[in-house]
Amino acid sequence: AVIAHKYVEIIEEQLPNCSSVQTIREAWSGGGLLGKVMRGGVISIVLMVPKLRKL
Repeated sequence: AVIAHKYVEIIEEQLPNCSSVQTIREAWSGGGLLGKVMRGGVISIVLMVPKLRKL
């Protein structure tokens, strides 16, 4: 949770063209710490399985 709180927004800024990240950011931006954890999870999935976002 500490990593999500400190770094999710920084990581999202590095992925401006990723539609998956932008969609999840819009959906979970008002979710507080839980929203940041969810956004961090989506970012990690997008980075580990890049072909998944092309589906």
